[in-house]
Amino acid sequence: MRGFAFLVVLACLPPVTASLKAATAEERAAASPPVVAEHLETRDGKPPMRFNVVRLTLVNPHPRPVWFLLPYWGDEPLPAQGIFPNKTGKAQPFGGKLFDGEGGSAVEVLLHGGEGFKAFRLPARGRLELNGYSIAAFKDIDQIEAFEARELKVNGKTPLEKWLPYATLSGDKVKVGERVLNRDWKNLDWDPRKLRTRDDYRKEEVEDVKAEGVRRWTVPLQRKSEKKVP
Repeated sequence: MRGFAFLVVLACLPPVTASLKAATAEERAAASPPVVAEHLETRDGKPPMRFNVVRLTLVNPHPRPVWFLLPYWGDEPLPAQGIFPNKTGKAQPFGGKLFDGEGGSAVEVLLHGGEGFKAFRLPARGRLELNGYSIAAFKDIDQIEAFEARELKVNGKTPLEKWLPYATLSGDKVKVGERVLNRDWKNLDWDPRKLRTRDDYRKEEVEDVKAEGVRRWTVPLQRKSEKKVP
């Protein structure tokens, strides 16, 4: 009788739906590290600076755009509360770089200063591979911190993508090579018509940028083959 009752209960249970399976798959994808850094080589700069050259891969598993943030200097931690102060002494502390690659383009947004960040905004299900991306540091590092953030708010209220006078969203699936990363990028803060720094920023002074909906990751620099370049 117990066996029969068990079979009756099983028969009454609803079948597993496709949407449930999809949600489970999305949860698994979201739990995987979305940032991978394969160390390619180390280049010495003016002592004690050095540049860690990596193949950086960013993957957005979500059905909405997200920001990925790296520290401005690779040996510095990202702020525990996700608040990046403007300590540059400038009203507009941002920088922007446009990289044209395979499959589209990518935009890097910088908040200058030692407590700033380097950020990329990926579309829903987007993927970005930067082959030859440099991470500057003042000591040897074997890992960096990274944020995945739902929003970046300037002065606690304005989304960064609405604050900046240029588009920030990268393409769906983009690969960028080292030549473009280090030489052939476009300066988004330069006005080629006026031959000067662009002047169409908001007049409000930037106090800070706050990351919201944050997931924090510790990203190892995966060293497959070490090559130090003098």
